Amino acid sequence: MDQRYEVCESIGKTLASLADEMDIMVIASSDFTHFEPADSARARDNQAIEYLEFFDAKGFIEFVRQHRVSICGAGPITAAVVFAKLRGATEFRLIKYTNSGDVTGDMSSVVAYVSAEFV
Repeated sequence: MDQRYEVCESIGKTLASLADEMDIMVIASSDFTHFEPADSARARDNQAIEYLEFFDAKGFIEFVRQHRVSICGAGPITAAVVFAKLRGATEFRLIKYTNSGDVTGDMSSVVAYVSAEFV
């Protein structure tokens, strides 16, 4: 539950050091922005995604906190970024961005979803 950067960094570093001896893959799962109009959700999420594109784990978690972005799993995502960077990943690939309005047709209050990988 503790999503401070220092905790996330420690988890990412620990997993990266264990990966030298074990075959480890890290998956972080989280919704992105919750219960906002689709346009504002996309704008906030795109700003958060920019930090991920540059492997800026600390910037990501600080942006989420400072702007009160409702990415509930920001901590696990931050740990995954630290892990990926330490394991030599050099590329962020956005696979898909979507929101619940794409299914329901109601764009007035959506939950957004991002799938991405670090390679």
